[in-house]
Amino acid sequence: MPSVELNTATVSAKAAGAVVALAVTAGYAERFAAVEKAATTGRPIAISFAKFNDGRGFSLARLLRSEHGYRGVIIATGHTIPDQALHLLRTGFDSVEVGDPARLPDWLQSLASYSGSYQNAARNPLSLRREAASRRSLNSEPVPGSVDPHGKSGSPDHTRSKKITRSREPIATLEV
Repeated sequence: MPSVELNTATVSAKAAGAVVALAVTAGYAERFAAVEKAATTGRPIAISFAKFNDGRGFSLARLLRSEHGYRGVIIATGHTIPDQALHLLRTGFDSVEVGDPARLPDWLQSLASYSGSYQNAARNPLSLRREAASRRSLNSEPVPGSVDPHGKSGSPDHTRSKKITRSREPIATLEV
């Protein structure tokens, strides 16, 4: 069965081979066991979607990435549709098995339709808003203004953008 690599938007004709199957109803203990098994065997974790409108698989992939720190491959199997491609990628899936090869162009077009997002996710921890704030703060210079802490308006002063950093990477800008 062909699959689409979500990170690179490429088609792969090779089968996934042996996988660690994980049901969408899996609790913490089952997820933990699947992560351990996948780590020891080197097999990817496969999450099967019974219906395209069942969102539990998305939540499960996100939990594997965030709660369990799983860095291996997660494959979406079962009934998925091209409109879900970006959401699959953002929640932590690496590839999706495509049941109908005629739909492969639709999957690739869906992945090409957006280049970024404003919300944080498993696959883009730095959102577009933070990227824009980082670019602005790196180019910060004094900004003329009227700032008077004593309540007298009109006194000339300068404000300067201050960078808030985490791990040496600017994440926000404040005017002080």
